[in-house]
Amino acid sequence: MDLSLPGHLYAKSPIDMACWDIAGQAAGLPIADLMVGLSCPAPVPLSVGAKQWTRLEKF
Repeated sequence: MDLSLPGHLYAKSPIDMACWDIAGQAAGLPIADLMVGLSCPAPVPLSVGAKQWTRLEKF
């Protein structure tokens, strides 16, 4: 689909979701089970930092 219609993700997204839904219904599986091979098997580490602002500092 990307070769036929480059860009325009807003137009392709509903079609892509419908294709996954049809494939899931045909296989008798939830979409999440169909996409297991596409997801990352290991958890992704995440770190978040926060800074304490004083009244004199500007954002």
